[in-house]
Amino acid sequence: MSNTLVSDNDSEGIATLPSGSGTVTAALNRVEVNNFDGILVDGRNSIGTPLNVTVADSMVAGNHALSIVSATETDHALTGVMVRNTSGPLKHASKIVNRFGIPQ
Repeated sequence: MSNTLVSDNDSEGIATLPSGSGTVTAALNRVEVNNFDGILVDGRNSIGTPLNVTVADSMVAGNHALSIVSATETDHALTGVMVRNTSGPLKHASKIVNRFGIPQ
């Protein structure tokens, strides 16, 4: 996804939530995500190969909770997020979330 504004939604701005198995690779380039729950990469409904998402040259700001969330559970798909040249309140960008969605 490139050159995109996602704003003022009721839930996640951009969510990667695959189910089943298979490879997921996504690139978010020059996107602006604001005024809701940011970017979610979630492997809890998936098994097998990892989810890999790159966020580059983007802005993630004004969100209700965390700006960028990478979540999974034991025996589910691993998730990886690379953030490069992206601005916004990213002090909580890395967060481990357990199977109940509670940050640890």
